[in-house]
Amino acid sequence: MTRKEEIKSEQSDQLLIKGVMRDGGEVPASSSDVGTDGDRCNVYVTGNMTHATELDLATWAEQIWGEVDTVIIGYHQAVISFSTPEAAEMCSRQGKAKFNGTLMEMFQHKLCYTNGVYVGDLDPTSRRSDVMNTFRKFGNIAFIKGPFGQARASPIKMKEAVVVFKHLEGMMKALGCADIVLEGNKLFVKKNLPGKKPQRTGKCNPTTTEERAEHQLSVAVLEEAVEVEVLHVESPDEIWYRLACDKDRWMQFYQDLQEASEKFVTLGSGAMLKTGQKVLCWVESAWYRGSVVCMDSVCQVKLVDFGLVVRVDIQNVKKLENSSFAKKKLFAKSFQLEGIEAAGSGGWSASSVDLLINFTKKRKVFLVKKDTTTDLMVEESTANNPLDVETVIRISLADVLLERGLALPKNTRSKCARSWTVVGDETPRHGSIVDNDKCNNERINQKENILCNSQFVTPSFYHCSSSSILPPHPTEQVFTAMFVHIDCSAVVWVIPKAKWHILSEIVLELGKCSDPVQEISPGIMVVARLRGKSVRATILEEEEREVVRMVDIDSGEMFVSDTQILRKCPPSLLSKPPLAIPLKLYGVRKTTSALCEAGRAAVLEKMREKSKFVSPLWCSVSIMERNRTHFPLPANVRYTMVEEYDGNLALDLLEVGLCDVIKSCNEWEKEFADHGLDWMLDLMSVSVPLTFLPHPLPLAVGQWLHVSVEALEFPLLGGEEHEPGVETPDANRIGVHIRPLDSKSTFDQHQQEICRSLRTISPQIQKLNTYFSEGRTSLAISASTAEMVTIPTVGQSVLVYYKFEEEGGEWCRGTVETIQSKELVTVFYTDYGHRGLVEMGHLRSMGYEERMMPVELREVVFLMPNSNGELKAVRSELGQERNLKEGRLLMRVDKISPKKHQREVAEIQVSVWSAVDGGSDVGFRLSRIC
Repeated sequence: MTRKEEIKSEQSDQLLIKGVMRDGGEVPASSSDVGTDGDRCNVYVTGNMTHATELDLATWAEQIWGEVDTVIIGYHQAVISFSTPEAAEMCSRQGKAKFNGTLMEMFQHKLCYTNGVYVGDLDPTSRRSDVMNTFRKFGNIAFIKGPFGQARASPIKMKEAVVVFKHLEGMMKALGCADIVLEGNKLFVKKNLPGKKPQRTGKCNPTTTEERAEHQLSVAVLEEAVEVEVLHVESPDEIWYRLACDKDRWMQFYQDLQEASEKFVTLGSGAMLKTGQKVLCWVESAWYRGSVVCMDSVCQVKLVDFGLVVRVDIQNVKKLENSSFAKKKLFAKSFQLEGIEAAGSGGWSASSVDLLINFTKKRKVFLVKKDTTTDLMVEESTANNPLDVETVIRISLADVLLERGLALPKNTRSKCARSWTVVGDETPRHGSIVDNDKCNNERINQKENILCNSQFVTPSFYHCSSSSILPPHPTEQVFTAMFVHIDCSAVVWVIPKAKWHILSEIVLELGKCSDPVQEISPGIMVVARLRGKSVRATILEEEEREVVRMVDIDSGEMFVSDTQILRKCPPSLLSKPPLAIPLKLYGVRKTTSALCEAGRAAVLEKMREKSKFVSPLWCSVSIMERNRTHFPLPANVRYTMVEEYDGNLALDLLEVGLCDVIKSCNEWEKEFADHGLDWMLDLMSVSVPLTFLPHPLPLAVGQWLHVSVEALEFPLLGGEEHEPGVETPDANRIGVHIRPLDSKSTFDQHQQEICRSLRTISPQIQKLNTYFSEGRTSLAISASTAEMVTIPTVGQSVLVYYKFEEEGGEWCRGTVETIQSKELVTVFYTDYGHRGLVEMGHLRSMGYEERMMPVELREVVFLMPNSNGELKAVRSELGQERNLKEGRLLMRVDKISPKKHQREVAEIQVSVWSAVDGGSDVGFRLSRIC
């Protein structure tokens, strides 16, 4: 049952229509007849009712025209039933009025028969918006009744509606069109005429046989269905959803919120927080609206647009008071399945939550109102044989739980308890039965209370549907792990070294499992055989008779198995979570829709060969950003061959030709979303992006690159840049652009190493640099239409016009560092790694698409010299303009140190070499600079 406070604000895409269809009659079911008092009391109101409630509309109408009996709200449309025809006449005669500042239009019900057309043979999936888009070409539409179920007998369940035009000309044009088609169906269109309907008797319930028949027929069409998107399932008592029609508004709101987040004030300490306070919180590299639930060691915040509670560090919380974002309508609503209770005495089981998640994941979900009840239903297509026309049916989620034995009809346990009590009166053990029942009921009530209020104790952003589905998230941003598998979606599976001892325990216990499985159904964990070894596996689906598709939860590998060899998983193994963690390699994307088995085998062989067939293969995993809790995790995976971290799995995929380097945010987001993990993930509507996209080219120790030095580190002292010394942090840090170089170039030394590197990466660098060049053009186009930044704030991302010394200039991305005066600001250039003084008039606002372009700059460090004199000489040579225009610089990656850092997950130590053209006989002469 939908919670009372949520029903009032709920919007739907259709309007509840009361009506009667006469068998054999010429006229469709309509809400009432034109001649009755009830008919004359109804007024249709149209306009934006996003934040309207029945109470709001009733109060508004009573203050202007007179007493209101009922109000029914639909999508941008409502029916107000006044107590008297006179009040309705006054309302409709006025025509227009403002409600909460929004202009509304009012129409008499009799317009249905003067300007209305009846539309039949609508597709079962048709919505009011579909009908409106089809008929609006004939004229301005006043309102639409339906679509609702077509009552006349038909082998296919069709829908019908009444389209009412503001002017008679619109109706005449629609009737004059011989061929009106919607979704491939030719529609039956005719003038809408009043039907026969008995006067209202004033009785609440039908008493005669005829009245009951009419009432049942009315109920058949008294049905409103609006498509929703399930966001989160806490329990059958708490299902959070969002209206499907709100998806575009949510995406726009989400982007606006990210861009505006810099304007909000970060809280300094927990003392500034109080329960119920509206805040912004940083979760999974994005900002979300929230409400403070409580404070302990960290802040617990309810994400009001998802129905989840997260634990957030206080530094990641911002005030949201007195903001237009705080006043926006909430996108998440809660629903409670009606008429059922948990089958077990301990409350709702994890299996019931898993079933609801899986059942709603790949089906259309609808919130259906029928008479006085509301239900959450899913659509399924059925056919008796492949040649039949598919029939679309709706199934109640409550019925699904009942059929699977995970729920009981409401009050079943209490009825059983009463029966046991009566039996107990006739037995000498009456006291013990009652006491046990009382204790059980107390435990049940306590558990149900916990479930109903579980949003206050949910420990993480994405609530695990079951401990048997999701592995625990790594606690460290950089950790050592055992490489176990790479699947066809290019998802890499690893087991953290900290969980190695658990794997050993699991292997020992698997050898003891011998009991056959009693039940075979999706979601059940069993013991299976994979390549001669026993593994823990979850059943995904039935492939064919007695053959099921499964996934090894400790390696992520999918396989098929005969059901006859499956064994029961003991409680000791069920209680242990999956060990394998899925990762997506940052910076690369598949060249085909799926990685072939032969290609993956080649990569594994390459890794084993490079690592000299050491088993197990340990690697270093660097998660791209901290606090990411949604799988798969974007990461770099490095391993050791000869030198530490001279292996990079993403680079291996490039060398084999299975992947390319990503060139844009769109390519990365598409690749990241193509993970094939629907079987394990909790359902969320938004894939949370990275905060920014670093330079995507994979690097490994021993790699040679052609570069240009774009920036040297200058510390700020008193607002001015100063030359650093060897004691200055990051004095050896430089920013470089990676350039293409012909792999056939020759050098006087390191020839083989350099050419091997260039063969793999030069084509990728060429593509990247083409994209970066196009990106600069794109920034200039965006700047031409972007708003001028008149009041910049420190940390704000902006577009900056950089003037060249001679003439012209370039639009760049930048971040405001300091406000120097009313006319000048200091800006750090994102893609060039240095700061500069900029006039206020050269700043423009930067949108999400520009902010998410991959960064062109790569920051590296060279070995710190022993003295300030040596450091100054090295920096002077690196900064010489000839290295950018006339000469060439080569960079060798000497060392990679994975680390936790906001913008870099590894420190890349390099040596820089000057390459001077020595003629055709010698090629390039190399000279080491640092």
